[in-house]
Amino acid sequence: MRCFTIFALALLACGQSAETAAPRRAALEAAAPAREAGELLLDARADGAALFGTELPPLPNADHDRVLALRASGLALADTHALDARFFGEGVLVLRRDHRLVYVQGEQERVLDEGVEGPLSVSGEHVAYVKGEMPFFEVAVATLAGARVVTQGMAPAWNPTLEGERLVFVSGAEGEPALHEMPRDGGAPHALPGARVPSGPSAARLRGDTLTFEDEAGVVSVDLRTGATVRDHEGARALVALPDGELAALRGDDLVVLR
Repeated sequence: MRCFTIFALALLACGQSAETAAPRRAALEAAAPAREAGELLLDARADGAALFGTELPPLPNADHDRVLALRASGLALADTHALDARFFGEGVLVLRRDHRLVYVQGEQERVLDEGVEGPLSVSGEHVAYVKGEMPFFEVAVATLAGARVVTQGMAPAWNPTLEGERLVFVSGAEGEPALHEMPRDGGAPHALPGARVPSGPSAARLRGDTLTFEDEAGVVSVDLRTGATVRDHEGARALVALPDGELAALRGDDLVVLR
């Protein structure tokens, strides 16, 4: 059973006529791959390839990692159980259950790093994540040429977001969780204003000075310059970027384009 739904109501509420809303809705539906019931859309490419994940029940007496059963349209994956996955270059980044970050291209695999925690944030040829022993996670950035830790003394750090050469992440080093920003390749982090910070399993998305992320209340867009909430999508979850640049999230089991 296919269960992909995109609502036109938000478009109509913005003052668009039925004539202009219909083709726009069709374009959005074409941009998001169809999901099976219960699946999360993890990533999608413009050529139609997509990565999906179905959350597996936790094992008794096991840790609390969210394990996903992966399904990939347009390519084959040897290991279908993982903590996270993203398209990367010509292949796929898979964060395995043993916390190894593996680059998979065809039948070849390469370990890029170990001790990795998701979510993974990909921008061009770089991927950001945190690594270390809980709760002493620092932010790391990897390419196919290697990986390195780019923060020091910021643990516990989590949910890094890459956009070009900008790196935004959460740090609780000063007691209260707060957003920080620094150059992707290293430098002195500076704190950003605002009370809400990413805490969900999906990677945040940075567009200009607007950071969209998932926390306990849902998905929210925050202005990094002021800390003010730009838009609140309460109850939404599983944030993902569509191939046309739109952001989407789940409401119930429906994939909804965020406005």
